[in-house]
Amino acid sequence: MKQKHLVIISAFLLLLAFVAGGLLYKSQKSDAALKVYQSNKSTFIRQGAPAHGNPAAKVDIVEFLDPACETCKEFYPFVKKLMAAHPDKIRLYVRYAPFHSGSEYVVKILEAANMQGKFFETLEAVFAAQSNWAPNHKPQPEMVWNYIGGVGLDIKKLRQDMDTPEMEKEFMTQWRLVRSSLFQLDTMEVLVSLIASGACEQYPDFRFVLGESGVTWLPYVFDRLDTEYEDRARSLNFSLKPSDYFRRQGYVTYQQDQYLEPIIPLIGEDNIIWGADYPHPDCIWPESRRTLEKNLSGLPERVRRKITYDNVVKLYGLR
Repeated sequence: MKQKHLVIISAFLLLLAFVAGGLLYKSQKSDAALKVYQSNKSTFIRQGAPAHGNPAAKVDIVEFLDPACETCKEFYPFVKKLMAAHPDKIRLYVRYAPFHSGSEYVVKILEAANMQGKFFETLEAVFAAQSNWAPNHKPQPEMVWNYIGGVGLDIKKLRQDMDTPEMEKEFMTQWRLVRSSLFQLDTMEVLVSLIASGACEQYPDFRFVLGESGVTWLPYVFDRLDTEYEDRARSLNFSLKPSDYFRRQGYVTYQQDQYLEPIIPLIGEDNIIWGADYPHPDCIWPESRRTLEKNLSGLPERVRRKITYDNVVKLYGLR
């Protein structure tokens, strides 16, 4: 009997030790994560970012939004409810991801409103009128002025604050980095819409060019397009796989892409055209030859000639 009690007590102590160890490990892991966050907090929360809630709260929420984004508009009330359900326990910080053309103008309005302590009131007015000034993802940012008059802003000062060097440095540099890094991906929707329309099926001699779009994103879109066609769009009755229409009729241009070489077989060596983008200020001229050597040095001369000469001559009938 004593041995049985001893076994039970031992098992209980082992279980207790396991639970205590687990809690300690979880606590240490949480502490480690908190230290990482604290040491990198400035990466997530820029100085002067619009904020709401207890500054001493243990939980920070950083919300990235685009004032012209319908999803951002729909998601924002849930964040407000979360804040209301846990008063003093959460602090909200807002940052921007202005992917829609024209959104950067509205962000400058919001930033200037923040300087008057009216950021969240202005944001809610902008969201409330979003369907009027940004219908169908086509922002008309100047119309925002029609919907923020009741917020209590000093409009004259706000307009002045929008165009200061500080505003340019604080916001526009970040926005330009986002747009210059991602603008080529806008071509994804153009390509898929064109193929889905059936134009390539109906007009097999039709040719199209995705200009200044880059190259290495195409295999992902090909895979998604072919997969989704098989899953839910076979009623379109295409005679080819969607991606094969591009290989038959499409061309893509690029300036520089260090990951181009392994992608070429997935796209087609007959469908890629190189361009320097001269005379735009961000073109690669006069370093064109050096860039080509860097990106294409591992390719056979035959393929290099196609990309830099033969394909464009064939497309436009330059001979």
